[in-house]
Amino acid sequence: MSEKEIIKRPAVILIGSRIIQDGTEEKTESRSHGFWESSPDKDVITYTEIISEGEDAVPVCLTVRRRERTGGFEAEIKKDGFIRSEMLFIEDERTGTVYETPMGNLMFDIYCKRVSVEKKPSEAEIHLDYLLLGGDEVLSDASVRILVLVK
Repeated sequence: MSEKEIIKRPAVILIGSRIIQDGTEEKTESRSHGFWESSPDKDVITYTEIISEGEDAVPVCLTVRRRERTGGFEAEIKKDGFIRSEMLFIEDERTGTVYETPMGNLMFDIYCKRVSVEKKPSEAEIHLDYLLLGGDEVLSDASVRILVLVK
């Protein structure tokens, strides 16, 4: 395999999340089928996600890159459906995001506490720990684990 070769493989994507909002903890788990595109510079995971029961599946693209300056990782999640969003997770940084809804745009900030990535030839595990902020108010404290398994 050359240094810049990209490998795209079918994968099973397992997502577990924990969100604390208004003092209540909610845990969810989901499973999807998609693709894992891997190269030395970045990993792109594409899949569909059902946000609410009875709604169409939403296309999701998760991109993970190594940050040259720090050696750590950054992750970007794009969702394109009834509600569109682009969320950028950079460890120890606050980034802005907009949820585009049919009723108007909602603006939030994300303070990312941790982005970790562990890769093996046939699997990847990505952890995101972050706060969702409305101004200076913490709206939720979240942790997401994404496990990608080559089929």
